[in-house]
Amino acid sequence: MMKAKYHLTKEKVKDLKADIENRRDYIGGSDIGTIMGCNPWKSRYTLWAEKTGLIEPEDISDVEAVWWGVHLEDLVAERFTMKTGIKTRKSNFAYSCEEFPFLRGHVDRISVRGKRGLECKTTSSWNKTKFEEGEIPPMHWWQCQFYLFITGYQIWDLATKRDNQFFISEIKRDDEAIERMLDACQDFWNHVQNGEPVEIDESESTTETLEKMYPEGLANDTVDLSSVEDTLDALQACSIQKKNIDQIANGYRNEIKALLQEKNRGESKSYVVTWKTTAKGIRQFRVTEKKG
Repeated sequence: MMKAKYHLTKEKVKDLKADIENRRDYIGGSDIGTIMGCNPWKSRYTLWAEKTGLIEPEDISDVEAVWWGVHLEDLVAERFTMKTGIKTRKSNFAYSCEEFPFLRGHVDRISVRGKRGLECKTTSSWNKTKFEEGEIPPMHWWQCQFYLFITGYQIWDLATKRDNQFFISEIKRDDEAIERMLDACQDFWNHVQNGEPVEIDESESTTETLEKMYPEGLANDTVDLSSVEDTLDALQACSIQKKNIDQIANGYRNEIKALLQEKNRGESKSYVVTWKTTAKGIRQFRVTEKKG
């Protein structure tokens, strides 16, 4: 059950595109997966750095997957209607909540009749989600829960085009999950307003963000790292362990190379091994597990 009755509002936006692009001033539906820790491409730290203005968000509008997703949205919505009989229309409103003024939602489609919304997605065969078995990518599930909250609706449909396949997932409102989401959003936004960093993680996203934030070093400055002595000990232990593992793995590679000799390929019951010469004259060693 919801802890309280929230006051939801919507407003007609003159320039919807500009309102959507002004993401620094609010948390939107596309941010929720990151805040809930299930975005494999962006960390909470990276999102925090973007919202605080420490780095500029990467412009991904011309990335192929994003470009096609935007331009195929109308076709995905049309196919959804053909499959379900549910007619939808674009919404030119921005949805918000008085109790959480930093939340702002821009939805793909809403149903012509009834309180129901639609999120359109385009993906490829690299996405191994078992849609046919009812599986839903966590990022998309949380995004739909956000829209269910901010609109007050009860059902949100997720229409996904994966290459030549089409899947429809019905997502029902989960009030307990929404409360957890709101707590997470409030905590995250407190960090943004206070300028206090969120947790540092091991993701490549955070690594790249730190390199963007601090591209140059000041050689004469020294920081006292006594407070992270245990972290330094753990890092050193990882380095030693990695070196040992690399040496062991190299021994395994050498054993296989000695069997391959001048041959380019070898096979076992479960693996295919290649040791081919590249255009630069370097033999490249690779082990691939057989499928099935």
